[in-house]
Amino acid sequence: MGQAFSMRRFLAALFLTAMIPYVVTLAWTGRLDSEDMAGMPELFGLPEDTGDLKDAGSGEGSEWTPALGKIPASEPVVLLSRGGREYKVSAEECLPSLLAGQIPKDYGEETKKAQAVLLRTGLCFLADGSGRIRENQLSELGMELMDRGELEQLWGEKDFASSYGAMLEAVQATKGEVLTFSGAFGEGVIYPFYCRAAAGKTRTLGEAYPYLRQAESPGDLKADGFLTILTISPGELAERISALPDAAPVSGEELLETLQIVERDEAGYVLQIQAGPKTYGGEEIREALKFPSGCYEFSEYDGKLQAVCRGIGDGYGFSQAGANELEKEGTLYQELLSHYFQNVEILKIWE
Repeated sequence: MGQAFSMRRFLAALFLTAMIPYVVTLAWTGRLDSEDMAGMPELFGLPEDTGDLKDAGSGEGSEWTPALGKIPASEPVVLLSRGGREYKVSAEECLPSLLAGQIPKDYGEETKKAQAVLLRTGLCFLADGSGRIRENQLSELGMELMDRGELEQLWGEKDFASSYGAMLEAVQATKGEVLTFSGAFGEGVIYPFYCRAAAGKTRTLGEAYPYLRQAESPGDLKADGFLTILTISPGELAERISALPDAAPVSGEELLETLQIVERDEAGYVLQIQAGPKTYGGEEIREALKFPSGCYEFSEYDGKLQAVCRGIGDGYGFSQAGANELEKEGTLYQELLSHYFQNVEILKIWE
């Protein structure tokens, strides 16, 4: 998912502002330049009376399957709580800011469009037919709304207008479009898997996610940060592993003798690894080493261990870096999504 990618804590709110030549639909600092706070709802295109939203569903306890969310009948809204009041902001208004936080500004427009479809799909997945998403639910899918100050820090003040405009165009070009699946599990919006870069091919995840395919993705190798190399002493690695929950203590000397990868998936990601007397999940060791990906390997080098990691993110679904390279060959966003997912359809739900 999320970058593209690990779940991150939702930190920002929204501020509505304008820019030339584009209109910035959504960016929030928690206050307005105007002192007329009574006019705040109009800035969001909302009526003064937002209604009593205290009974709005939070999504907790929803009975959606692991694979699919309900296809909404209309555009869902995100519920924002500010100053003791709650405001409804449409999915389309949220998406430019969400997209800005999930994809590099210099990636191609078709790649941005494909990512916009996935983020819109994610909002519908969270709403699960209720039509409403609470602000704190966004982090469940690694979504982050960034305010103008954060975006200027990310892109540079001079590049803000053009970069945000590109995000807005990608959202507008795909307005109302979500990715759906229909099969034995029923019909619905998919879970929006994506990552910054797989390790050269993407991963499958069993029968519960029949829309995931193992896709060749050679463009991943061109992503900034694709390769991570860590040289670490056996003793330090042993300390990190021993600090894991339910770990079996291991010494550096024992680690050198026993460290081995027991199982990988077909895309090369580590599923099980032995370290000392215990076998761990690949993700456990990844977390211990702070690796950006679960595709890694070890070798002994000059009395130390050298770990090499490939990719950025979990490797499932849409690879932004791979798609960006495919776009250079003339691939459109619809084809990009079909490359990384199978048996899916782009459905336009609202105009």
